[in-house]
Amino acid sequence: IGFVGDDLVGKSTIINSLLGENVLPTTVIPSLAETTIKYGDERVVYDRNGSIIENSDLSQSVEEKAYVSISVNNEFLKKNSLVIREFHSLLNKEKLSDIDTMADIYNCDAVILVMSAEHLLSEMERAFIDNYRKYVGANHFLLIINRLTYVEETEVEHILDYVKNQISSKFSDVNWMVFEPSEKYEDLIKKYTSVDLESGVMALFNMKQDADDIPVRNTLGYIK
Repeated sequence: IGFVGDDLVGKSTIINSLLGENVLPTTVIPSLAETTIKYGDERVVYDRNGSIIENSDLSQSVEEKAYVSISVNNEFLKKNSLVIREFHSLLNKEKLSDIDTMADIYNCDAVILVMSAEHLLSEMERAFIDNYRKYVGANHFLLIINRLTYVEETEVEHILDYVKNQISSKFSDVNWMVFEPSEKYEDLIKKYTSVDLESGVMALFNMKQDADDIPVRNTLGYIK
C-alpha cells in the first residue's frame, strides 16, 4: 500500500497509528526519503544500496536521503503480509509528470491519499484522484482527511460538509475517512463517515492487483 500526499500532512503519524508503534519519526521538518516498511525478525534500517543505517540516524536519513527501507518485527505487517511505501513531496506538477514516480505508485496494490483539513482538495490532489480512479480504480483507493484539530473549532463541521459534498459530486465512488486520534470530534465525524483507519485499510486488502501485467497497463495508460 502506498501513502501519498503533500509534505507535513501527517502520513508518518497515520502509518505509526496503523502499525501500533512509532516506526517512523514525526517531525516538523519535511522528509525527502521514499520510505519502505516491511516485516522482519528485527528492526533494521537500510539505504538504497543495502547498507545498514543506525536507528539513531533514522530521523536525519529521512530528511536527507532519497530512499530508506525499514524492516520491523510488527504483528500487523506480518499478519497481513503488508508492505507500506511512503512517497514524499508528490503532489506537484513535476512529480505527477514523472513517469518513474507514477510507475512506482501504480505498482502498489492500493494507494492512500492523505490531505490536511487546513487545505483540502487542491488542483493537484484532484488531478491525482481523477487519474488514479481512471487508470487503476476507486476500489484501490482511500482518501484520509487529517489534522482536523488544526482548524478553528467553529469551522470543523463546515469542512466536513465541504468534503462530503465535493466527494459526492465529483468522486462518488471514492471511500474516505477522517483520522482523528482524540475523541474530540468522534460523534460529529460519525455523522459523515463510518470508516475508520483499520477497516479502511482492510477493505483495500481485498482489492489486490493479482494479474502481473495490471501495474504495467496502468502506467502505460497514464503515459498515453
